[in-house]
Amino acid sequence: MNITDANFTELSNNTIVEINDIQGIPVFGQVMIALQLVCMVAIVSGNTLVLTAIFKFKSLQDVTSIFVANLAVADLITGLSLPFQVSFFFYPDLETNKIACLLRFEIISFACNASILSLACTVIDRFVAISFPLRYSQIMTKKVALCLVITIWAIDMLTAFIPTFTANNFDISPFCLYELVMDKNFRCANFVSGLVFAFIMFIMYVRIYVIVRQHEIRIQNEIGNYMRHLSIRAGRQMNSIVAIVVIFFHLSWLPFFIIQLTMLNFQDVTKSKVLISNFLVFLGILNSIVNPIIYAWKNKHYRRAFKKLLGMKTVTEVIHIAVID
Repeated sequence: MNITDANFTELSNNTIVEINDIQGIPVFGQVMIALQLVCMVAIVSGNTLVLTAIFKFKSLQDVTSIFVANLAVADLITGLSLPFQVSFFFYPDLETNKIACLLRFEIISFACNASILSLACTVIDRFVAISFPLRYSQIMTKKVALCLVITIWAIDMLTAFIPTFTANNFDISPFCLYELVMDKNFRCANFVSGLVFAFIMFIMYVRIYVIVRQHEIRIQNEIGNYMRHLSIRAGRQMNSIVAIVVIFFHLSWLPFFIIQLTMLNFQDVTKSKVLISNFLVFLGILNSIVNPIIYAWKNKHYRRAFKKLLGMKTVTEVIHIAVID
């Protein structure tokens, strides 16, 4: 495939014109910088709050919190990697440096993959807790949780930086674009794995919903009206959390995966697709912003811890959280 096809010529010419017509950073670049900086502040703030709460309050330190903390660390890396992305707008010469160009995509891929894997482990933890409530403490021990966490980072380290050594097209790519410099098979493997994890999580949450619903019906048939009211209320809350997690994860990443699958070959990469892809990736990054909300903020213990850390205690709410000395 000749990389001087019409699509690349159009992309090259349009890019050059856009930059030359505006002094300094083009409007598109300014928008991207603003979005990335806003995302960075939100991601770092939210996930730092989660990690601080888990570290400081003993009541939050259970097996599930290990996965929540790992998810927060992965999302924190996503946020901290964004300034490196911004630096390419201020130092265009970085795009001609092979290592810098590859790291530009490898770091964000590393962080996002770790976030997705951590999210999957959190779903597995909830699945085991709902499916095997009496054996949960025996199955999901802290040792098992730590082994899963170590596995996440080991797999991520082994796969995320493969392009540095072999799976890249930097030497024949006219631009430092993810769609061009990363090997097609490597990108395809990333997209397929993302879709597979999304499907697995969806199936698990469907199963969780069915089990919770069965428990509701069983309790309603055995206990009086008051307990029936409590069970329905708890069921609705669980269903709400499940819906938020599953729907937002799919809405966050699927659009990016889908458009990337339309650019597996050089001749399929166009300026319009690249621009759309650049904005769609922010939907995925937004998942790192809301994770502290949907996995921690909805939990009353985390909510109380957050309020205490932020100095938001109210007169009507008494907080009893044991602090580690």
